[in-house]
Amino acid sequence: RASDAAKHAHEFFERSVKSNNPGGSIDCAKGCFMCCTLYVSATAPEVFLVAEYLRNETPERFNEILERVRAVDRDTRYMDDRARLPTRIRCPLLGSDDACVAYSVRPSACRGFVSSSLEACKRGYAGNGNETIPRPPMWWQIRGAQNFAVEAAMIESGLPPTHYSFANALRIAMENPDAEERWLKGEHVFANVMPDSFEADNSPQVRAARVAALIAAAMAQEVPDSGIEPAG
Repeated sequence: RASDAAKHAHEFFERSVKSNNPGGSIDCAKGCFMCCTLYVSATAPEVFLVAEYLRNETPERFNEILERVRAVDRDTRYMDDRARLPTRIRCPLLGSDDACVAYSVRPSACRGFVSSSLEACKRGYAGNGNETIPRPPMWWQIRGAQNFAVEAAMIESGLPPTHYSFANALRIAMENPDAEERWLKGEHVFANVMPDSFEADNSPQVRAARVAALIAAAMAQEVPDSGIEPAG
């Protein structure tokens, strides 16, 4: 299952974080929701994992969350990160205690976004989004490694490595229990969901070269010489 692959990737992320020096303190804590009003993108396997997790809730609870997801989908459809920022629309997975109801299966975008300064987050949330949020680089480096590995696996499997607007894709996955099976068969179940310009500072050629190198290394093949400097 694609969702199993996402779970494995998240476990890799968590083990990597625990095994490395973060290079700074983390001020994030349960109930701190400010970054949960930002735009979030996720791969299809990550979306399916969250939808599967939520199906373990009672039917009443599942439908309650689905209605929140539908509302956010309606309000944010086709918004990119810049358009979403000033709206302060809360993630539909935030509970009444401002904690994530699917925290253990949250997408990598949520896992990698951490802050070393609660005060900076408060200023950014109250301001216009120009506040620089300090964060240990290790978190972003591990998130980048996780994303490239997942993309490489999808490309090698003949599946689209697209990152989608999370709430919009989650609505489709929750409404269609067979969405994961159809996606694995090649159906574009998220065809109407806006794809994310993930790491837009990297050209498609650069990303393709890095993914090709990952695939070659994983398959014990000679890594192609792309002439591209390693990612920072």
